[in-house]
Amino acid sequence: MRPYLLPSPLKLSRTAKAGCPILDARLYARQGGVSRTSATALLTSATLSPMPTGLRRYQQAGDLHHITVSCVRHRPILGTPEARDIFLKLLERTREIYDMNVFGYVVMPTHVHMLVAEPNKAPLSVAMQILKQRFSKTRPEEDVWETRYYDFNVRTEAKRIEKLKYIHRNPVRDGLVKEPDEWLWSSFRSYRYLEPGPVTLSRP
Repeated sequence: MRPYLLPSPLKLSRTAKAGCPILDARLYARQGGVSRTSATALLTSATLSPMPTGLRRYQQAGDLHHITVSCVRHRPILGTPEARDIFLKLLERTREIYDMNVFGYVVMPTHVHMLVAEPNKAPLSVAMQILKQRFSKTRPEEDVWETRYYDFNVRTEAKRIEKLKYIHRNPVRDGLVKEPDEWLWSSFRSYRYLEPGPVTLSRP
């Protein structure tokens, strides 16, 4: 078995441009999703709304962040391959537009986990708000996301490894697959098999 490869995002570096994901046909017969142009149009037409009060965020401190965004009332709004593909395309465009390093992710039927750095072109809270709004515009539901999102500051190497493993093991813990590499909507296969994925990951 190949070693579990991990980047070292505590020292931020350039990201390499990735191509289209290499998908195992036995696991996924159709890619679906939206085009890069459509994703760009959604993001650039965004408008900001007031953030909820009472939140304590420790951002703009140079830390990595473990972000969790949940669908409203934990409904499986991300329960189809098409919905998960759309979210990942929008995450990639958010990464590009706001110059945000992404180190790991998983898209689950009811929520999303991300390990990211603070963007260079906007506060992290703004990038997350725009990402959630743009995905909402692709959905027929009136309400898509819970208003608040979870944000955990990652300050040590040990905590980074812990959070990345947690992210990649999420589909197994929820009983969706038996092994992490069977779930195509995470960054696990990019680490384990060095496959290019829909979201460009930062490398050491």
